[in-house]
Amino acid sequence: MNFLNRISKRKDMIKAALHIQNFEKQWVLNQAGLIPDHDDDVMDQQKFCASTFLLIKALVEKEKELGKQDQLVSIPMHEARVIMTRADFLQRADILNIFTIDSHSNVKADSVAMMNAFKQLVSQPDFEQRLNNVISRIDEIESLHRTAEVTFKDLWKGKLKVTVQAKDAFISRLEDD
Repeated sequence: MNFLNRISKRKDMIKAALHIQNFEKQWVLNQAGLIPDHDDDVMDQQKFCASTFLLIKALVEKEKELGKQDQLVSIPMHEARVIMTRADFLQRADILNIFTIDSHSNVKADSVAMMNAFKQLVSQPDFEQRLNNVISRIDEIESLHRTAEVTFKDLWKGKLKVTVQAKDAFISRLEDD
């Protein structure tokens, strides 16, 4: 209703509507923009962004599947959590007015203008590649964080026995003469 009120006061209503849609698109990008080659210090933020865009993509795909609707398409909250992989991300995106969780626990775009912005973002030619690059980079960084490396320098002659035990009962022995 707020958007309709603002548009109705303008002489060129179509231009005003496009301006609002562009504003919504910029809002999403400012709050959840994808950075494909991000550094590890922004990984948590990029996890949120990738999750948000996975749900954005799912909403756009659902709308295509159902065809033109009189109302915004929605996804049940439990399914949205599975798509996003983290429940706290859904709440955060709701607080940022990217998505709305209605009284029936359905998740949808915050507004028609936001849904139109979603469609623009997902239809960009490099969207899928950027999203996959971010997800791959997150996996890469998480893998590095799980990897431990031990280096031995300046060893004297003799036998060396090393036993390494990790949380998952990973045991390794090395003998060197």
